[in-house]
Amino acid sequence: MRLDKIYTRSGDKGSTYLIGGSKVSKSDIQVECYGTVDELNSSIGVIRTIALELKDCEEVSAGSEEWFRKIQNDLFDIGSILATARNDNQDSDLAKKIIASYSDETKEHETARVVYLETKIDLMNETLGSLDSFTLPGGCQLNAFSHVARTICRRLERLMVLWECRSEQELQLLAYVNRLSDLLFVYSRWVSKLLNADEFLWDTPLKGK
Repeated sequence: MRLDKIYTRSGDKGSTYLIGGSKVSKSDIQVECYGTVDELNSSIGVIRTIALELKDCEEVSAGSEEWFRKIQNDLFDIGSILATARNDNQDSDLAKKIIASYSDETKEHETARVVYLETKIDLMNETLGSLDSFTLPGGCQLNAFSHVARTICRRLERLMVLWECRSEQELQLLAYVNRLSDLLFVYSRWVSKLLNADEFLWDTPLKGK
């Protein structure tokens, strides 16, 4: 894929084209979905950059670089699928090629992506103590930005549900997004522990009710 020209002027009036589909408003729920994937990917890029600059904790910097680079590539895959018109609206070879390429990966491959996240969640979580309260975002930069990414991920999940994921492939993507938000939560606690940062818990009289 080559991106020689950045601007086309075709979207200056608030509309865009799905890959292989008709023109839609930029406020369309499907556009909201893949736009939020882009937002999430950018947020994770911030986490990667901060972690990579850590000089005194190789475990965090190396782990973050490996895991999140893979996740960012996964998110580009997800974004390309969500930006493609559904089967009954495809009118270009590119759209059909995108759908076919991911269909060929089979359910087992998509499941493997989710399992990869679960493996990293378990790896981090086994080093952490149990919780009896919700945590407050903060304590260190990585913790705070992890929660920002987590909440964007949760919003993406809600948008995908609103869009009504219906094919087996779309439901697999939804499972991935759900698990990614779990990973970001556990990651926030994991980095706080390794960086000796404070973990702030929700302190409220409501807990006793």
